Amino acid sequence: GFTICPTYKDTAMKTWDRVVRGFEQVLFSWQSRQLETLGQKVEVTRTFALSKLYYVAQVLPLPDKHRRQIDSSMSKFIFRGRHERLQLDEMQNSYENGGLGLPNIAVKADSLLLKQMCRMLNLTNEKSFHLLGYWLGGFLRDTNVSENFPELADLGPVSYTMSRAFPLHGYMLDTFLEAVSRGEVKRINGPVAAPAQHDAVLRVGRQAAQLAGRVDVCDQQQNAAQGDRLIPVIPPHRNILQSVTTKSIYTSRMTNLLVPPKIELKFPLVNFPELVYSRMNHKVLETRQRDVSYTVIHGLFKNRDRLFQQGRADDRLCQNQACKRSDMVESVEHIFCLCYRVRTAWLWLRAKVTELLSDQGPAPAVSNTELIMLMYPKCRREAEAAFLLCTFMELVDKEVTGKKKELMVGTVRGVLRAKVEQISSRAAPEIHFPLGWL
Repeated sequence: GFTICPTYKDTAMKTWDRVVRGFEQVLFSWQSRQLETLGQKVEVTRTFALSKLYYVAQVLPLPDKHRRQIDSSMSKFIFRGRHERLQLDEMQNSYENGGLGLPNIAVKADSLLLKQMCRMLNLTNEKSFHLLGYWLGGFLRDTNVSENFPELADLGPVSYTMSRAFPLHGYMLDTFLEAVSRGEVKRINGPVAAPAQHDAVLRVGRQAAQLAGRVDVCDQQQNAAQGDRLIPVIPPHRNILQSVTTKSIYTSRMTNLLVPPKIELKFPLVNFPELVYSRMNHKVLETRQRDVSYTVIHGLFKNRDRLFQQGRADDRLCQNQACKRSDMVESVEHIFCLCYRVRTAWLWLRAKVTELLSDQGPAPAVSNTELIMLMYPKCRREAEAAFLLCTFMELVDKEVTGKKKELMVGTVRGVLRAKVEQISSRAAPEIHFPLGWL
């Protein structure tokens, strides 16, 4: 429901205060549950928390204050217990582009509101024009156009209280004023003429469809003569508004807002979408394997070197006594490749991976970091290589980082054989290894 107040501004603010509290309560109720991976937390946020906001977002604009509060709550929930956080902008990318598909709540709310406006403008009678005034009333007052259209200026205060950063209102105002200048909207000794208002509404609808990336549907225009010049005339039908969906609006708006993950700036020569992200999200990998790989690639995996830089550790040395005596820094590469607890198992696995990479020629020169970050060159058996590496990293995280045990070659081979046997039993196995190879 909505909290109705004497003014529109109070109605919007108090309603969103209550709705955001409910959103935060949902996240709090899930904090005590065992959600091990970032992907699981993002899915809970999408399904159970953000969905509580969407109904209100169709009717009331999301204030910037509440948008910041929602983003902060999401970040705290998703990265709770992690020593490092990613910007939410990076996580809003698709899986294929290194993100986790987290919705941008500001754009989502704008898209829902725009879709609702399109639905109202799609009404078949003069109500659509009055609804247009409800959205534009404040802007018309600001530009003094309301002197000619007082019935519009008095209809509603919505746009006056909304943020000027919300582009929909700018588009609506521009198209409306353009329609006024063309004579498509005019007063005839009283109410606005119906045929003229119809064209103006459709012109605004075309702009809405353009926002949604559906210009193809709207551009079925004809040139009609008016006086000595030709002007574009929108066909007298409203299918252009019916073709606009919330998804198409959101997708179109997000096209220029998505930012690549920062790791891509660190390795500019690597084609991450084609090489790294496709391997990290391969369907043969389990959820836990993908999560460990995601945290390693994006620099989120816990290590004392980073903790020391943050002032959260006394030193950056590995706490294994043998490593500590050798003054070995606990970096991500050290944890998976160089630590005495994993070194023997890693050398065995590295030899296996190198054998897969050299299947069609000489073995490429690949560093430990390039292997654990899945940045090795393309090859025929790259899916098998990703499976070996991600399974190994999952084991290291579970046995070495979690239980402080030494990882033996026999343990790695046993786990790999069990997983390969399980995969081979499927109707269409995604990977294949020679018999007895492991």
